[in-house]
Amino acid sequence: MRIPTALWILLLALPMAARAENCSAEERADADRRLWLDAASKAFAETTHAPWGLPVATVGAPRLTPLTQRNYLIGYSGQLRVPVWTANQVTAGDGVRRRDCFRADPRLRGVEASRPSDYREPLFDQGHMVPSADAIDSVGMLNTFVMSNMAPQFCQFNRGVWMMLEALVRDYAQSSPVFVVTGAVFDYDRDAAPDAPDTVVRMARGDRERRVAVPSAFFKVLARKTAEGTVETVSILLPHNQSEVRAHELRGALQRGVVTLAAVERVSGLDLFPTVGAGHRDATTLWPSELRPRSFVDSRCRRTSGAVVERGTGLPYYRR
Repeated sequence: MRIPTALWILLLALPMAARAENCSAEERADADRRLWLDAASKAFAETTHAPWGLPVATVGAPRLTPLTQRNYLIGYSGQLRVPVWTANQVTAGDGVRRRDCFRADPRLRGVEASRPSDYREPLFDQGHMVPSADAIDSVGMLNTFVMSNMAPQFCQFNRGVWMMLEALVRDYAQSSPVFVVTGAVFDYDRDAAPDAPDTVVRMARGDRERRVAVPSAFFKVLARKTAEGTVETVSILLPHNQSEVRAHELRGALQRGVVTLAAVERVSGLDLFPTVGAGHRDATTLWPSELRPRSFVDSRCRRTSGAVVERGTGLPYYRR
């Protein structure tokens, strides 16, 4: 069911638990079938969502598996079991009602695939890299819930600054299309370069299984074409922690995260726009918007504060 933009904004003001529904088995099976694309459909999706080329791993980045959907693109790491980058074009239009459909990606096999069961622990949300609210049709929305599009996010981050940033991107897209590259950063040693996959902090389930890597930061690079024919980007790099950013603090928090495209590429180990060439310029401030997004961080989420990294034998992991 398509929802007018004005009503969609009102729905976003409702608590998440009150409006979340689950997909049916039939919807899930149909959405899974739609993940498999022929060569022509893949090429069209790549041109649509990454007009300046697919992100390319450079120095230090993990081995990536490309996964192409009609609505967005993924660069997935089987070593880290998270998407290292995603790309999607966001346009103006009506929203689609959210229907939760978390599930393993059927295109990934064996130990490299992340699973919903990996997130059966108290600290982390299944954080969308491409948000379900960006989808323009119901199948596209359901296919944002594959685990290859998820990374562990503290609830204070996911339901706060990250969700508000996603809403801001959609507001930007009301005036002109925005090409978004979203990514996970693993730089726990703070040397502005990717950490080795076997050193990064993991998420631990109750049985202490440590499979899924937890990013130290996340980024969104927003690109749009200017009237002069150049490409302008706003690159936002946000530390991933349990700090709560309230709605009235959003602009300041995001502005402090504005960096250059080169800085994001260096810390992620990715060339995000390989063919953009000399016609690129960095924006040094956020684009203007009158939107005032709402945070969904609540008291239950706040009670998870106090996560620490446990280091000892085996991979380091987060615990309370």
